[in-house]
Amino acid sequence: MKSSLLHTPLRLMAIGVLLGAGGLLQATSLVDGFNVTVFNNFTSQFSAVQGTLEIGKNANLTGYALNQSAPNPNSVANGFDTVVGGAFSFQSGTIFGPVSAVSATVTGSTVCSGCVVTGASPVDFTALEANEKNQSSFLYALSSTGTVTKPFSTLLLAAGGSSTVQVFSITSSQLSNNSGIDITGVSPNTTVIVNVSDTGSHTASTSSSGLLINDQQVQSNGNVLFNFAPTITSISITNSFYSNMLAPYAAVSSNFGSFNGDLVASSYSGNAQFTLNPFLGALPGAPTSTPEPATFHLLAGVAVAAAGLFHRRRRSRLQSGTDNQIN
Repeated sequence: MKSSLLHTPLRLMAIGVLLGAGGLLQATSLVDGFNVTVFNNFTSQFSAVQGTLEIGKNANLTGYALNQSAPNPNSVANGFDTVVGGAFSFQSGTIFGPVSAVSATVTGSTVCSGCVVTGASPVDFTALEANEKNQSSFLYALSSTGTVTKPFSTLLLAAGGSSTVQVFSITSSQLSNNSGIDITGVSPNTTVIVNVSDTGSHTASTSSSGLLINDQQVQSNGNVLFNFAPTITSISITNSFYSNMLAPYAAVSSNFGSFNGDLVASSYSGNAQFTLNPFLGALPGAPTSTPEPATFHLLAGVAVAAAGLFHRRRRSRLQSGTDNQIN
């Protein structure tokens, strides 16, 4: 199937990274080079996505700047910076990079020449959603390596041991009720997974007080991932979010502010600006439950699957400053 060839979700067959075995998948975004991935609708006004965007169903954008800082050309999905699996409605704004949509209505906008192409989607969103849910569930089941305390108003996440993948477990209540989250005891090459559990309401909200790494405030961090429980179906972002979010089961909403990382969600509505701060960590990959398509083996190489080696994704023109690393 052509879509499987063009877009293979983030995963790896190797297991056991927390025990010191191989199996870390190096990444430059959560899902094959896209900074924002939603499986259903994406609705936003008077804001921007600086990087790349893929939407399973319909996109409704007004007064928007799309793909201004995206790689040119984007090596994923036939070179499209935005992929829409349904109707693309764009009213006023600027489109900087190529868009693929099943159908499109573009009015009162500045559009680069030939940038909007209609036809069949180059992304298999059904397979993509299933695999990202599998990846999220796999990460959520990992045992914690660090400790979580709240001696005062700041939520403290202290790394344990020397593993380059640190896992923490917090509740949705802890996520929303703090004056900041401080992750300590980590080095620049440490990947941090923060699993957020459901406290019964099936909803979560974020604190706007920011993220600290080793007691230092940061505006973004490419190695930190917040992964949400499958039972959390609604997430509200207060002002800005300074990390990466894996929430394939959740409808995410926000007000004005910045989202400084990659997002994977069921749907999105709101006015946050998505800045180009891609995920740069190394995640343990979920085991695949079915064989990969033959076309993927031709691309990745049979030796990759046979030996359980790494599949390293690369994206051109990614800019990473000090905010994209753990200090």
